Amino acid sequence: MKRQHLFPTLILLALAIPALHAQNHTQTVTAKLTDASVYLRGATLTHTASVQLKSGAQTVVVNGLSPEIEIASLKVTVSGNNILSSAEFSNDYVTVKSESAKIQQLRDSLKLHQKKWQEINNSLSVNNKLLKILSDGITNNTQQKDKIISSTELSDNMDLYKAKAPALMKQQNELKEQQEAINQHISRLQKQIKQDESRERQHSGVVTLAVSAPVAAKADITITYYTAKASWTPCYDIQVPAVGKPVSLMVKAQVRQTTGLDWKQVKLNLSNAHPNQSNQAPLFSAWFLRLQSPGSAFSRKSAAYSNTLVSYKTAEAEVDEDASDEIQEVKAPKSMDDLVELQENDIEASYAIALPYNIPGNGKAQLIDLKTHTLKADYYYYAAPKLASETYLMVTLSDWEQYRLLPGEANVVFNGTHTGKTRLNTGTTEPLTLTLATEPRIVVKREKRTDFSSTKTLGGSTTATRSHLITVKSNMNHPVSLRLKEQYPLSTDKEMEVKLTENSPEAGTNNSDLGVLTWDFELKAGESRTFTVTYTVKYPKEKRVILE
Repeated sequence: MKRQHLFPTLILLALAIPALHAQNHTQTVTAKLTDASVYLRGATLTHTASVQLKSGAQTVVVNGLSPEIEIASLKVTVSGNNILSSAEFSNDYVTVKSESAKIQQLRDSLKLHQKKWQEINNSLSVNNKLLKILSDGITNNTQQKDKIISSTELSDNMDLYKAKAPALMKQQNELKEQQEAINQHISRLQKQIKQDESRERQHSGVVTLAVSAPVAAKADITITYYTAKASWTPCYDIQVPAVGKPVSLMVKAQVRQTTGLDWKQVKLNLSNAHPNQSNQAPLFSAWFLRLQSPGSAFSRKSAAYSNTLVSYKTAEAEVDEDASDEIQEVKAPKSMDDLVELQENDIEASYAIALPYNIPGNGKAQLIDLKTHTLKADYYYYAAPKLASETYLMVTLSDWEQYRLLPGEANVVFNGTHTGKTRLNTGTTEPLTLTLATEPRIVVKREKRTDFSSTKTLGGSTTATRSHLITVKSNMNHPVSLRLKEQYPLSTDKEMEVKLTENSPEAGTNNSDLGVLTWDFELKAGESRTFTVTYTVKYPKEKRVILE
């Protein structure tokens, strides 16, 4: 009777074991990083992997992800009619990564230097023994108890020591210097290996997926997430070929990442969006005023704090965060301009790069050429002799705002020579003005007109008069446009009165807020021109004013 009950039970267990095995089936795949949308701060990474699914429920472990992710941003899709019931992110602290070729090369170099150090150490040991043998031999020869050493024998032993010892000592010093140099190099190699090892031993990210497949088939897995451990910084090269020529503005990017992964052959998209910042528009809350006693510590700041207790939401704003268009295939590229597409929508501008890039995870900036724009340029010379005796060649660039440029540092190259750096401030619609070089052939001299300058006291007031003559002389063989600036003082006290009494020829612009006069004019070849500025300052005689 018991055997009759036992037989069906065994059959059921035998049938259940394969099903149980299928439910517990687990396989591991490594995802490949294919795309990186890098923002000014942070990046969205996309990984792909292929897996051969079995029919039924199963577990798929996907590794090769960054350990530095925002969990809430994790998105996983599985192709086909397969059902993804859950996705769990974790870090793999156990799996040992294979050493990179760079670390292996460093280790090989370390072994060679350690071997060389040992060889030198052996030579030092031999050298020390030779010196000891020589010294002991001379001592034995000159200090024998049963024999009187003649002066000739003593002299011969001293000559022997003088002949042999200096060469051994010199070689000993040279070997010590070599050993010290190798020691320093070994120390640097060990520090570099330790630094790179710490990065490469960093744990990796893993996603564990619960998948149900209707039939056994191959499926593609796509994983995207946001990480704060990447960024890009815009920078520029401004190429000025010659005076009168258009200017070339090359847009570049410095890309950095410390995501725990080395990005290899990854498609880059560089965006000016801020995906991880709060997108909630600020709203007003009630502003309550309260009567205060004199000396009360209650402040507007504390009132604003208390108001947050009674504020309430009255409106919401929705922002379409749709991604930009796909990168189109580029055929037969001639330059980076053919491989980079500037894409724009209402909320962002981005550079889609068709050429895949390698970006190491060491945090070092990788410089990438993006786009080159040709800008309209207006050239002129500038002089402010009150501030500097030199005349400067300037260029004003216009129409640059149409390219959605971001603020960044720019290298300026004029006629093939690097002339310095400037800051491209793109938060304005004003033209960009750059200093290119000094021009010694345009001579500007500012001198005080002594006969027209004086200080006089009458009644209770002192009146100081100052007059300056500015002479501009061109030694160039062609006409040039020159902008000349001069300054006069401004009063900061109602008891002091400042008057601009002479401005000859009259300046085209008088900025009374700064007290700056500006003349824009054409200076012919070999031409000389003069400008006169005179002003008076009246103030109480018991006071003092510094005018020089």
